[in-house]
Amino acid sequence: MLLRPVSVDDLPVVFAIHADPATNRYSPSGPDADLDASRRRLDTWLKDWERDGIGYWAAIALRHEDQAEDQPATAPIGFVGVRHADASEWSERPEPLLNLCYRFSPHCWGRSLATEAARSSVAWGARHRPERPVVALTTPDNSPSIAVARKIGLAAYREVAYHGTPSVEYRRPDSG
Repeated sequence: MLLRPVSVDDLPVVFAIHADPATNRYSPSGPDADLDASRRRLDTWLKDWERDGIGYWAAIALRHEDQAEDQPATAPIGFVGVRHADASEWSERPEPLLNLCYRFSPHCWGRSLATEAARSSVAWGARHRPERPVVALTTPDNSPSIAVARKIGLAAYREVAYHGTPSVEYRRPDSG
């Protein structure tokens, strides 16, 4: 898998993945309602790269069997990475963090692609922003996301309310 910074050309895939109810089953904000919502999401990600030199990547499949049949071989199969965040968004205690996100097209599920990409993202964050712990936020019933977090060495750290939704913050045991 190839990971590259997102680009404006990724908008159709951002919309396809983030407007899909299946990929947003556990998302507190739900699926993107329209293309404009996905455009705003992508604009935020692009600004992260511009401002912070860090952000979410587009994951590109290198194996034919991981590519979507209806997309060009260079189209993303998902989005993954870390971006600057502060724990004050979901807790009373401010703390600069790297928020890990991984979301892939349903045709990729069950192939360990999210795990592979998330592991690379955590390693990148540790190398380039070692002062910021990497965290993953998920709802307690999101067993696929929890499985990925555990496989890459994150453990449940604390229960929080993320956008008003009961969630669990995962992080490396040695970074709390």
